[in-house]
Amino acid sequence: MRLLEKYNDNASPITHIRMNKLKIENRKSKIIKIIGIGNILMADDGLGVYAVEELNTKINKKDIDVIDGGTGGYSLLNILEDSKKVIFIDAVDMGLPPGTIKRFLPEQLKAIISDNKRYSLHKTDITEVIRMASLFGVIPQFIIFGVQPKIIKKKIGISEEIKRKMPELIDLVFNEI
Repeated sequence: MRLLEKYNDNASPITHIRMNKLKIENRKSKIIKIIGIGNILMADDGLGVYAVEELNTKINKKDIDVIDGGTGGYSLLNILEDSKKVIFIDAVDMGLPPGTIKRFLPEQLKAIISDNKRYSLHKTDITEVIRMASLFGVIPQFIIFGVQPKIIKKKIGISEEIKRKMPELIDLVFNEI
């Protein structure tokens, strides 16, 4: 059963969530998922997608899925369902020099978010997706690699600063799997 399926007409939303949670708890998760987030039409915002394209050519293991998560959002919930570890790669505006790479756990990411500022450049940020997943009982180990973008405007391709940092980013992701 997918997390975002319509509720059964005879079941309350709470019952539906509990049923999903039980099914997930009884399933043995053996999958590591690496999800690149970004919009390739917006320059450095697409760095997560470009990173998973490169990773896809280098990873050949049955228990690892490398996924283009596009601009993310709640559609990622179904992807997270059967995971034991999820690694997100995304452009994160941290106010640091372009190309700076930071590794975050979800609770650490909240520390860089000021009052009404969201760290993500997307409509629904990863922290919200992780929060929703936990409501459904989907709680794999989450790791987020954030990279400070240089250029966020309508443009295909990433900046030279991000291109130079891509091998380091790929190595950091490999160290997590």
